[in-house]
Amino acid sequence: MSLFLCSYKLNDRLLLLNPAKIKIGISIALIINYILLLLVSLILHINDVSDPLNLQIKATELSQGNFNWHTDGQEYFYFYTNVVFFTIFLSKLIQLATLLGMSVTLTIHLFWTLLLFGMSLLSVSIVWNITSNLRKTFLASLLVLVFPVMYLYPNLVVYTDTLTMFLTTLLLFLVSKTLTATSKYQIIGWNISIILPGLFIKTNKDPLKQQVN
Repeated sequence: MSLFLCSYKLNDRLLLLNPAKIKIGISIALIINYILLLLVSLILHINDVSDPLNLQIKATELSQGNFNWHTDGQEYFYFYTNVVFFTIFLSKLIQLATLLGMSVTLTIHLFWTLLLFGMSLLSVSIVWNITSNLRKTFLASLLVLVFPVMYLYPNLVVYTDTLTMFLTTLLLFLVSKTLTATSKYQIIGWNISIILPGLFIKTNKDPLKQQVN
């Protein structure tokens, strides 16, 4: 309730500002959001256990040319084939880190912050696409700035959740572009583009099971 009242009062004050200042406010909020994401990622560390650890170990092995999906006599990836794509994707990140001579942990966490910041940008863009209202867009930028979940689990744990959250936000962004398209060619183009993140979000058990076997 208090948050609603603060938003209402802030919206009234924004009426007094010109569009240029509101745009600057949106930019500042997003910049602070990225800095906070980066600081949390680089300063706070937790030890990944269980599923995230299994994925990282296998991704490291894949990056080194070990394509045996049997890990220490366990059949983890046979039971949870939906994480195979993400594991392969993670192995490519590790290979990129090695190629650039960077720390694997640093590379992964930097990429993770980019995914989360991408969610912030896309979320703010969705509000703008639907409303074309700078004040509401500014309020959205403040919301993603203070939203605590973004700075915790998705930023600290290297697992499928973060990538799925990003792809879902991307899907919603594409839907918003489709809904606000002004020509049939734009509608067709945005509808086709919706398919791509949808393919990655869906459970990939069947098409990737052959890779596991």
